[in-house]
Amino acid sequence: MAVPAAARTVLGSRTVCVRSCDGYVFPLGRLGARSDLPVHEAACAAACPNTPTRLFTLGAGETEFDRAVGLDGQPYRSLAVANLYRTKRVEQCSCQPEQGVAAPLSILQDMTVRAGDVVATEASAAVVVPARAGGFTVVDFREARGLSRRARRDIDAKVDVVRREADARALRQGVRRADRALRVRVAASDGFEPVPVPIDVEPRFGAVRAPTRVVMASPFVY
Repeated sequence: MAVPAAARTVLGSRTVCVRSCDGYVFPLGRLGARSDLPVHEAACAAACPNTPTRLFTLGAGETEFDRAVGLDGQPYRSLAVANLYRTKRVEQCSCQPEQGVAAPLSILQDMTVRAGDVVATEASAAVVVPARAGGFTVVDFREARGLSRRARRDIDAKVDVVRREADARALRQGVRRADRALRVRVAASDGFEPVPVPIDVEPRFGAVRAPTRVVMASPFVY
C-alpha cells in the first residue's frame, strides 16, 4: 500500500475509524510504524463491517477526534458527514445489522496474524503457515509441519480435541453394536398350519394361526 505524503508524519500518533455514512468516529490504537497503516485500516473495516469506513490519524497530544486527518491529507472536519451522527440518525448506517450480527472477518483477511499463530476453529485448532503462492493459510495443528510433539500436546491440552474425537468414535461404535443387538430377524416360515376354528368362534376372527412376531425399534438415531 502506498502511503500518501500527508500521512508520513503520523508516526507515534493514534488512529481513529470514521463511519462514512454519518461521520461517527471512534478510536483504534497507536501507530508504531508506517507499515502498520494497512493493519489499522483492516481493523477499522472489521470493527464496522456493515458500512464503509475510512482511517484517520490524530497527531501527538491531540485529544479531539474531529481534528483527525485522513490518509489523503483531508481533515475530518471538511467531510460532508463530519459530526453528522450527533444531529441526525441516518438510515441503514450502523456498524452491525439491525437484525442479527455481521459475519466475522475471515482469518485469511486478518492482517494481524503471523506464521505460527494458533487459531481456534469450531471443532479443533489450526496453525497459521506461509502459503507457496504468497500470503498464508491455516492447517489443523495435527497436520502442520515443523510443529513439535510438545507443541501439539500443549495445543491439545487447551482444545481437548483428541480426547473428544476418541469419545465420539467410541460412542458411535457402541451405538452400532447396541443397534445390531436389538434388531430382531424373523426367519421365513415353512408355511402356516390351519387351526380348526371352535364352533363357538365366528370365522371372521381368523381360521389360521401364524407365528407371532415381536418387533422392537432401535432407540438410537444416527
